[in-house]
Amino acid sequence: MTTGYHVPVIGILPKGTARVLASDAIAVFAGCVHGAAYVYYLRLAVRGRTWPNPASWLMFAYGTALILLIESRAGASWHELLLPLVCATSSIFIAVAAWRKSGAATLLTPFDWWAFRADVALTVAYLAVWYAMQSGFIAAEYRLGANVIFLVGVNATTLTSFLPLLMSVRRDPSTEHPGPWAMWSLAYLLLIVVTVLDKSGPEGLLLLIYPAVNFILHTNVAALVLPTAKVHHDEPAR
Repeated sequence: MTTGYHVPVIGILPKGTARVLASDAIAVFAGCVHGAAYVYYLRLAVRGRTWPNPASWLMFAYGTALILLIESRAGASWHELLLPLVCATSSIFIAVAAWRKSGAATLLTPFDWWAFRADVALTVAYLAVWYAMQSGFIAAEYRLGANVIFLVGVNATTLTSFLPLLMSVRRDPSTEHPGPWAMWSLAYLLLIVVTVLDKSGPEGLLLLIYPAVNFILHTNVAALVLPTAKVHHDEPAR
């Protein structure tokens, strides 16, 4: 016998279960938005409506892969790892597309090469410390501190990798399209929500660095190129 009154399913679930379901749903949605933005961006690049900076995208590819490794070792759940996994994988395709363009390397400025060399040096340094920790050269009582250094330091290389792209956008905003960058900003904002739901305390604060820094940087790029949105819509493919 039914009473005609239906209790919402989420209302009868334990509070912790509802939180996990919400985190799962938002994490999957963030990953889908992130992946869709990469498909959109790659189509724009192939059609000549955006010009990916070769140096930045190469750094995005290996840099995000390193962040994925470090955060997985620091105890991040699949909720926090899904988006950087999509990012690392997709960035490889964008980087290949950028470097396949004729004369891609000649488009890089001395500043771009400096940023690339600095990023490589930082990456090698962090990998060396990580290897020392994994090999037992760093005592167990110092490993938590090492993980903190990794998360803060490796995320700092995100700034280095963005420098060539930001400089090229400031010189010519029409080299990028605001659409994908706005979608990436939304995805990172959702990842911030997921991290808040999934983690708490010092661990949660550390894992917030990656989405927070990327949200700020991607939003900055979207804002810089927004005035060129009509140009991208009206002009023929280059």
